[in-house]
This record gives sequence, structure tokens and C-alpha cells, in this order.
Amino acid sequence: MSSLIDIACYAGYTILSVWGLLLLKPALSPMAAGAGVTVSGALQATAGLVIYTVSFVLWLVVLARQPLSVSYPIAIGLTLAASAIAAAWRLDEALPMLRIAGIAVIFIGVVLVARS
Repeated sequence: MSSLIDIACYAGYTILSVWGLLLLKPALSPMAAGAGVTVSGALQATAGLVIYTVSFVLWLVVLARQPLSVSYPIAIGLTLAASAIAAAWRLDEALPMLRIAGIAVIFIGVVLVARS
């Protein structure tokens, strides 16, 4: 039962973290380019920040339940891979074959760490 809770926490952390980043990135990009802040951009950035903060709370739950040497590689690996895939899907960022191979290696690493 506790492993199901851990899986749910990792999944929730990953999903919320990536969702928050997907909202933050397009909202913050105009500001980085020197453009003004729009109301819709500010609302989108706020929503992204709230979602990302909730993901951090789930990260704290994971950290409390699992050893750091296990939880950190799994959480960061899943978030790195999911962020790259989501950015390609939602933000039209490039996902060349070498990056796909890197994502596959990350998933293999996550599985190895989780099974250890």
C-alpha cells in the first residue's frame, strides 16, 4: 500500500511540476525579451507558480517518505524527461533524436534507482 502512495506522490509531483512550468514559460518569455507584462500573462504566471508550489509540497511528502539518494534521482529524472516531452508537445520545442535517446537513458536510470 505504501508503494502505491509513493508512486502517486511521484506522479503528482511530476505532473504538477511540469504543468506549472508549462504555464510559467510562455508567461515569462515576453518579460525576458523586454516586453511589458500583460494581465493575462501575469494571471498565467500566477497560476503556474501556484501549481508549481503545490508540486513542491508533494516533493516534501516524497522526501519525508523516501531516502534522499532514491527520491531525488527519481523525482528529478521524471521531471526532466516529462518537461522535455511536454515542451515539445505544448510549446513546439525541438525534440531531436539525441534528446529522445537522453530521455530514454533517464528513464532507464529512474528504473534502476527505483529498483535498488
